[in-house]
Amino acid sequence: MRRLLALALVYAVLLVLVLAVVATAAEVRHAAVGTPTFDRLAEGSWRITVGATSLTLTSVEAKTLADRIKPDPPPPGPVPTFAEECNGTQIDQSKWVSEWGVYYGTDADFMGDMRQISMGGGNCTITAEKKLTPSGRAWASGLMSTHNRFSQAYGRFEIRAKVPKGKGMWPAFWLLPQSTRHGPPEIDVMEIWANPIGTTPIDASSTSIAVHSGNPGVSYAGMESRWYKGPDFTLDFHTYAVDWRPGSITMFVDGIERGKITSNVPSVPMYLIVNLAVGSTWGGRPDATTPSPSRMLIDWMRVYA
Repeated sequence: MRRLLALALVYAVLLVLVLAVVATAAEVRHAAVGTPTFDRLAEGSWRITVGATSLTLTSVEAKTLADRIKPDPPPPGPVPTFAEECNGTQIDQSKWVSEWGVYYGTDADFMGDMRQISMGGGNCTITAEKKLTPSGRAWASGLMSTHNRFSQAYGRFEIRAKVPKGKGMWPAFWLLPQSTRHGPPEIDVMEIWANPIGTTPIDASSTSIAVHSGNPGVSYAGMESRWYKGPDFTLDFHTYAVDWRPGSITMFVDGIERGKITSNVPSVPMYLIVNLAVGSTWGGRPDATTPSPSRMLIDWMRVYA
């Protein structure tokens, strides 16, 4: 009788221990003492070890505990919503539209029939060169956008590109409202005034993001920007991105956070624009040293929700 009572007591203590472990499985899972391991001892029994502590359980108890301490599933990753991988032989005009025009006092016409934009060799290429243009300007270049093809409010917007060096070269990747077509608001994901290093205060080692605000679709009234001084961005491909959330826009260069804007953050769906402008009042005008042709090489552009 005493033996039965002793066995019953041992079993009761063991049961209490099992229940305690099961009840605190979440804490066990995250404990600093280590990850639980399970070793089969014999038919119907297992030894669980956490750090320096071990406990022998039945198969049913071990399975119950194992189920409880499974790691939490990882949070869902970003959802791709748009991608241009530049792997074909011609620009997909179901994704992209080009435009005729001159923007913001630049010295180049953006030729609206894609003649300055091409795809091949794993890149989308925008070429700026000295040539006769409809407006009589000395340079022709290219701009393409996803207006009426793709737009999105919030998410991550990325481009991997190699920009050309030269006085007056002004590559950019930016966003404008789908509803009004024109800004403001405007989000600049990447702008580089790619003047040779040291020739101007802002040169090919600087990149920026910006938010422009004002009377929607009519007139600009304000701008807030963040700058990153890095390497000579013309020497290799780099990744430029913004993570746009309600109330904030975070700047990333090559996957590293480099700045954040938290005022006048847009909330409307916006479409993508990528272009290579030539000459501006900010970055300066091209001169005799500016290479013609100059090319912006784009490896890919991606958007995530």
